[in-house]
Amino acid sequence: MTISIDQQTELEGAVSKEEVKKAVWDCGSDKSPGPDGFSFGFYRKFWTCIENDVFAAVNYFFTFGDIPKGCNACFIALIPKVHDANLVKDFRPISLIGSIYKIIAKILANRLVGVLGDIVNEVQSAFISDRQILDGPFILNEVIQWCKSKKKQSLIFKVDFEKAYDSVRWDFLDDVLKKFGFGNKWRDWIQKCLRSSRGSIIINGSPTEEFQFFKGLKQGDPLSPFLFILIMESLHLSFQSVVDVGLFKGIHLSPLVNLSHMFYADDAVFVGQWCDDNINTLVHVLECFFRASGLRINMSKSKIMGVNVGDDKIKVAASKLGCLILNTPFTYLGTKVGGNMSRVQAWTEIIDKVKSRLSNWKLKSLSIGGRLTLLKSVLGSIPIFHMSIFKVPLTVLRSLESIRCQFFNGHELKSNKSSWVKWNSVLAAKEKGGEFQPFCS
Repeated sequence: MTISIDQQTELEGAVSKEEVKKAVWDCGSDKSPGPDGFSFGFYRKFWTCIENDVFAAVNYFFTFGDIPKGCNACFIALIPKVHDANLVKDFRPISLIGSIYKIIAKILANRLVGVLGDIVNEVQSAFISDRQILDGPFILNEVIQWCKSKKKQSLIFKVDFEKAYDSVRWDFLDDVLKKFGFGNKWRDWIQKCLRSSRGSIIINGSPTEEFQFFKGLKQGDPLSPFLFILIMESLHLSFQSVVDVGLFKGIHLSPLVNLSHMFYADDAVFVGQWCDDNINTLVHVLECFFRASGLRINMSKSKIMGVNVGDDKIKVAASKLGCLILNTPFTYLGTKVGGNMSRVQAWTEIIDKVKSRLSNWKLKSLSIGGRLTLLKSVLGSIPIFHMSIFKVPLTVLRSLESIRCQFFNGHELKSNKSSWVKWNSVLAAKEKGGEFQPFCS
């Protein structure tokens, strides 16, 4: 699938003042400023004064395809991935990008979003309109249950790419864009955005000497997620061709549905019949993809699972690949997969997660308004994400309601203190004085 001539023309069109303003307003006003020190809150407040200057700077790029030196410089901040991080691998690098480049990248991203739905296959569910993050866990959960009921021997291989965004080769990305029908002008814009990038690492609050990048997509760049989707689409096309010629046997759910893989950004899951040929083919395809794109599989974090397969066979396959064994239930894209969620015990981890959030909040220093805000934005959203797929046992719902009630009234968990406001009154409709919806009635 390639983009049409009309889409190509629209992508490479001249930039307008309305498009620049939309990009500024699309960027969060409270984000940390990059090397230029300007936040988008500043841009919004003084837009009438600086609009023409900002447009002139952005239009220069779209006219001449050049980014002035310094506009694409960034600070790299290191965010700890684990508690008590000590080693370099324990930190996640994220870029703090300058505002002018971010506006340019946001305009390009807004244009790219409009064509992605036409060229990206439905096996990818990330960053595409009308596709949901829960599609993957829902389908995977149904596939596992189907295989168990039909007694089909199946494999599930959950792949972890090593430093996925940071490893993308720019020449491969340009080839991918060309294959999808993007014009020379658009590809030159993308390459200029990539090759003009420079960075310095913030260490103890001070930036190091600036250096140039030669590969990778920056985390923090509005363009990066959408360009990465196109990289993964190339993997889908390669793997689908392998499936089509019969070198990899997926799971035939029906005469018209043959499932072999699902992607959500760099979260890739491959499913198929359990056999040595399938495992070997999968490894060979991923190795070829690494040599072309730069995305290497991290076998020490990748996991394999067998459905209706003996433990000895699974251990032999995991040992041969050098990967871990995946056991059910497991977490995929933030929710449980492969377990019996109709049991109360299956929800223990979610209830504990809600309680752990409470332990980190200063209960006595929060006003009733502050507690209400946290209830709506955090405590409510944690279980609702899982409720979107699974029917929740009534006992679990009542336990969650009890936690919310105690917190709203400013009481510690398992406290016997009386409440000033009846919980039923809090859960009433807003026109009747209530505040939010109940989990259960």
